Order: sequence, then C-alpha cells, then structure tokens
Amino acid sequence: MVKRLLAHSCNLFYSHKNILLRDHLRDVGRLCARYVKNCVNDGKLIEAASLIGKTHDFAKYTDFFQRHLGGEKVKGQLSTHSRLSAISSAWIVNKRLSDPFLSSAAFLCVDCHHGSLENFGELYKIAKFLNEPLITHQINSIRKNLQYIKDELNELDLEDLLDFLNEPGKCMKEIKDILGGIDYLLWDEESRWRNYFTILLFYSSLIDADRKDAGRVYEAISIGRGYKDLLASIVISYRKGRFRGLNRPIDRLREEIFVLSEKNLEGVLTRQPLPRIITITAPTGSGKTILGFYVALKIREAALINGEKPRIIYSLPFINIIEQTYSVFTDILSSHFNNITVDLLLKHHHLTFPEGKFQGEDITLDRMLLLTDAWDSEIIVTTFEQLIRSIIGSRGSSLRKFHNLANSIIILDEVQAIPLEMWGLIQETLTKLTKFFNAKIIMMTATRPVIFRGDYEIIPDHEEIFKRLDRFTIISHADIEMTPREVVKFFFSKWDGKSSALIVLNTIKTSKIVYDEISSKLGKKAIRLGSINEADDVGDLSHPILAYLSTSIVPKERKRRVNLIRDLLMEGRKVILVSTQVIEAGVDLDFDVAFRDIGPLDSIIQVSGRCNRNWRHKSGSQIHVIRLVDDQGRPEAEKIYGKILPNITINAFRRKIIREQDILNIINDYYDKVLDSCNVRSEHLNHMKNLAYNNLSGFSLIRDEPKVSIFIEVDDEAVRVLESFREAVNDFASIERDDLFKYKAELRKLRVNLEDYIVNVWPSERVSSLNEIVPKTGIYHVPRDVLSAYYDEETGFLQEDRDHGGDYIW
Repeated sequence: MVKRLLAHSCNLFYSHKNILLRDHLRDVGRLCARYVKNCVNDGKLIEAASLIGKTHDFAKYTDFFQRHLGGEKVKGQLSTHSRLSAISSAWIVNKRLSDPFLSSAAFLCVDCHHGSLENFGELYKIAKFLNEPLITHQINSIRKNLQYIKDELNELDLEDLLDFLNEPGKCMKEIKDILGGIDYLLWDEESRWRNYFTILLFYSSLIDADRKDAGRVYEAISIGRGYKDLLASIVISYRKGRFRGLNRPIDRLREEIFVLSEKNLEGVLTRQPLPRIITITAPTGSGKTILGFYVALKIREAALINGEKPRIIYSLPFINIIEQTYSVFTDILSSHFNNITVDLLLKHHHLTFPEGKFQGEDITLDRMLLLTDAWDSEIIVTTFEQLIRSIIGSRGSSLRKFHNLANSIIILDEVQAIPLEMWGLIQETLTKLTKFFNAKIIMMTATRPVIFRGDYEIIPDHEEIFKRLDRFTIISHADIEMTPREVVKFFFSKWDGKSSALIVLNTIKTSKIVYDEISSKLGKKAIRLGSINEADDVGDLSHPILAYLSTSIVPKERKRRVNLIRDLLMEGRKVILVSTQVIEAGVDLDFDVAFRDIGPLDSIIQVSGRCNRNWRHKSGSQIHVIRLVDDQGRPEAEKIYGKILPNITINAFRRKIIREQDILNIINDYYDKVLDSCNVRSEHLNHMKNLAYNNLSGFSLIRDEPKVSIFIEVDDEAVRVLESFREAVNDFASIERDDLFKYKAELRKLRVNLEDYIVNVWPSERVSSLNEIVPKTGIYHVPRDVLSAYYDEETGFLQEDRDHGGDYIW
C-alpha cells in the first residue's frame, strides 16, 4: 500500500497493479480499433472503437480510485469508475463524430463493461441521474490533478476531455440530451439489426481488449495469426492415407460424394461474392465431417487471397460428438503439423479446459483462458449453445467472442437438433450475421430442416445419392401400444440371437425397466458391459454383451462405454445396447438392428444412422419403430416431445415400411407439416431488434429443467478430484488480491474435472438429504461408503419412480 501511495504521489496513475493507466488506455484503444477494423471497413466505427477503448477507464484518474488500488478503504462508491468513464466516452465520441447513436452506444458499452449489457431503450432513465453528487466529486478529484493528467491526455489524443473537465455542467447536459433523445422505435428493421450488431461489436472488442491488456496477454502473446499453410490440401493428403485400400460400398459412396463436391466447389469459389449460406446434404455415415472441413478450408483459402483471415468455427449440438469431431480434426492436422497447439485447434465448451501451448509458448492457466475464451484460434470446435450465446445475450463473458465471428466460416452440424421453437430466431440471426459481418455458414445434415434453405448446395444431385442407398428399412409398429415389458417381448421376437442390437427409448425410467427385463431374461448368458475394461477382456464369443447408456451414468463412464462398444462392434461382437436419446446424433456406432420408441422423425432417422452405418449387410437392416405407453396408458413420447411431433411422425408412417432411399422426400414433407403446426417465432427476436440486451440475459438453447447436480464418488480418481476442489475452495480466504485471477483459473479447471462425475437428476426428498460437496455450490455428494444405495454399476443413479428424460447434452 505504501508503495502504491508513493507512486501516486510521484504523479503516476495506475489502472491495475504495475500497469500505468496511460499505457492501459492507449493499448486498449489500439486493440479495440484493430478488432473493429478486422470486422468492418468503416472509418467512423473504427474511430469510435478507438475512443471507447481510450476512455473506458478514464475515471481511474480520480484520487479515490488510486487510493483504492493502493489498498486504502474509500468511502461509499467514490472509487467506482464505469459511470463517469461512460459519460466521458459518450461525450468525446459525439464531439468527434457528431453521431448520437454512436455516442449512446459508447456510453452503454463503457458503463456495462464490468457486468452485462443493459437495454439501450432505457438509457433515458440513466440520463436523469448523471448529475448526482458522486459524479461531481469524481470530476473535482480529477481536476485537482489536471496539471499532471494534461500531458497524458494529449499523448492519448484525448485533449478534448480538458473541455469536458473545465465545463462539466454544459457537457453533462449535452450527454443527457443525447441519451434521452434517441427514439429507437423509429428505426427501420435494417437499422435495428445493424445497430444491434454494432453495439455487440463495440462491447465485445472492449471487454476482450480490456481483459487481455489487464492480464498482460497483449504484451506476452503475438496477436498476429499465422498458419498460412493451413490449406485444404491437408485433407486431401489425409484422405489418401486414411482410406487407401478400402473398397466397401460405403467407402465408394464417400469417395464419390467427395469427388463430386470437390469439383462442384471449384465453381462455387469462382462466384463473386461467395454464397453466404452453403448446404451439404448427405446420408449419415457418408463422410460429412471431413467434407465440411475441406469445404471450409477451401473457402478460407479464397478469403486469404482477399486479405481476410477467417476462423473456422465448427459447432455441434452435443458434447459427446464434439469430442469425436475434435479427434478427427486432430488426426487430420497431425498429418501436417508437428504440434497441435490451442491457437491452431481449440475444443471449447463448458466441460472442457484448454491445455497445452499457445503459439508455441507455455503460459499460465489464467492467461490461457484469456485467449481461449475469446476464441483466438484458427479452428474452434464448440457447441451451438456457445456459438449462439456469443450473439444473443447480455453477459460480457459470452459476448466477448463476438468480434471473432466476423468473416468467420461457421459450420453447423446436425442443425436439426436445435429446438424447433428456436428455428426462426437462429435462421434470422445467423442470416443477418452473414450480411453485416461477412460470415459464411456451411449447414450440414442428413435430414435438412427448413431452418436454412441455403444459397448453394455443395453436393450436386444429392437427391439421387439418397435414392441409391439401401442400408436400412424403417418398419412402423406405431399402431400398437406397448408397455415396457411388452417391448422386451417384442425385442426377443425380432432379435435372432446373433446380431448386435440398439434399443432407444425416450425416458430414463423406461430405459432402465427395459434393460433390467432383458438382463433378467438373458441371465448368465449375457456379459454386462460395466464389468468389462477392454474389448479383449471378453472371452466367450457366443455370449451377448448387454450395455446401458443414459445421463444417469457419470460422463466419464459414458465416454468409456461408447468407446468400448465401438471396439466391440468393430470386432463383430453381438452387443445389445439399451439407451436413451444420448446415443442418437453423431456417435459412430454400427449395429445390425435397431428399435426406437416413436418421437420426432429426424430422431428416428438419426437412430437409423447407427444401424448398418457402414453398409456391411447388402440385404439391409431393420429399424423397428414402436410406441410405448406407461402403466396409465400415457404415451412415453409425449412426456419428452409433447403431442405434435410424435403425431406428425405417426402420420408419416402411413406406409408402414420406409426404405432409406425414400427418406429425403419423407423428411422434407415432415418438416413442412411441422412448420405448419408449430409457432417458430420467438420473442427474443423482438428483444434483439429493440436492442433490449438485458431481456436476453436468460437466453439459452437448452431447455431449462429444475434438476439437481450430484457428484458420485465412483472411483479413486473421483475422490482425488473432490479433495483437490475442496482444498482450493478452502484456500480462498488466504489468496492475495494480486493472485485472484490465477486462483480463479485453477478453480475453474478443478470445477471442470468435477463434471466427469456429476449426474443431473430431478429433485426429491432422498436427494435433498445429501450434503453438498462444498456449502453453497449446489452440488450434492454421494460418498464411496454409501455408493451402492444411490448408484448402480450398470444403470447409474438410482432415482425415485418418476418419469424423466432430457438426454440432450449441450
């Protein structure tokens, strides 16, 4: 503290420990301008961004803040800085650019840069209180030091602010008139969207620049992006090595699709401008992941010629297929690059933590997070949730990535998994993003929904490709209601005892009943997957292997089971897997026969994609669609999907038997009927057009369910992970303020490690009787000594007898 006060007495002003305020304002201003320049070719916006960055901490020139930074207690809120800094930012932007909207945007972004964006339409309310005594005291404090500050303002090209300080009353009135005078309701729709995105651009740039400079990441790490040799030819070389000698029907189909697309793409790339939205419509298992990556790299090459540096953002609905896609990309890139560092390839979702080097350097965890949370990587593999909350919302931590979406190539894989009620919102939002910020969208799916029509389809005559497929036949039994026990009878009537089989049910409760019934009937003839560590552990080839998957099993074990099942299937073992929807999309498993409770048609087709996926059986496989009801006769599907989607699906099965080659026409008709029956307009669109950011604060693609998190001590590693987390939490009281960011980064990493052992369940008296792992975390604890009372080795958490599902993992 003494050192800090002495420093200030020598007329030095600081923004953070060991960072001069003058330097911080200069560097943040430069970085803000740089970000905006990378996004738009608009001198006015670039100048506004520079001014916002250079004034965002202007009020730190008060004695009050400097004393607070030195560790002294300061009365009331005199040491706060956002509001006065916002006023100064709005004033100088208006003086230099004479633009009321940009002035108001500057005020909003600076005023909220330590929290979340408020509603633009409520700035007039804030304007009424700009003359409060707190602001006057702060201005007077800065004026006392004006003789020292003057040179710094001149150096920062902010000498105009001397007028603001000399005539604060007059200048405050100007700002009040601006903030209270904009009638955003008079804007046309084009202006609303442009202004919505402009504020996000300023806010994102400011938050990212501020955090990077305060964390000294801007100094330590080069901002320039390399990887000029990240070319589409890498994919070509990889495919030649990876698929050499493979000559199965599915391999020939994949090669044909790739060659046709490659040739068609050359024509697309000659078009100016390039199409904003491209679609890739191809059957499941036909190599869309690699093809989509190739298309994105080719578009990236074309953009590099024009001086752009687009990122590739590959987004998917579920975490389990993020792991799979990341693994594929790692394999492809490893064939060319010696080291896959996080600035080249980043996996980003709420259950992962970046590890490794950034641009070849070892950096601390807190600095790594400052870079990776902003998506400062060439290729990002992430979730729909992470992507969309970078565009729709109010929280700075989520919106901070927005400026890196400009000029990007966004791949949407399995887009049909986006909740139906969000289709209109996502379609309009991403379409506007392509218009105002030059983003490109590649939409990939086997069941193209009408969420995006697209400007161009990469696979020519893709309808003909679907017509040539004959890997499976969907057989409907939906005219007959079955209880779970009747489903088991039906299964054994169709299963030949030699094949692998997949059974997908809508609720966890039902899936456990079916699993237990099958397990009881097979008895000692079946080997339970939970007792197998590796595929080689299985001895008797004649015994079926019985497996179970749902979100009642801890994530670490789910991942292990999927990998083990894949190995067993590849060895030709007869695996019977009872699962919920957690298995549906993107998981590369290949069964002989499948059974699926009725649900949305696209979900049934996703399950079909896990059956004879690699076209091993020329005669094709069968997918049996059944209709389950509970003991009271209520359809299981309605508990998860409501009535509309299952009923439309049942009507689609009027033909009883649907072959794979007929799928495309049937699914298109299905989506048309879905749109006719459902309201896909969203109130969020109105909030966005009205710049009502605070009203978007709770936005999420994930359906909110009042579930409780339970940490399960299933093994010794779980015990160690929990002990480390508890120790870190207990250390909080002794953490020095200067080490707080490093501590938070370490704690976040430990929190991510906990997720491997957490299941989310419905609240109950039994659950509420458990203790929390740490008070106020909201995570309850099942210790090893009572594990068997709460957790079954095969089927996971032992929940009370109630219906529950919701197995989508975002």
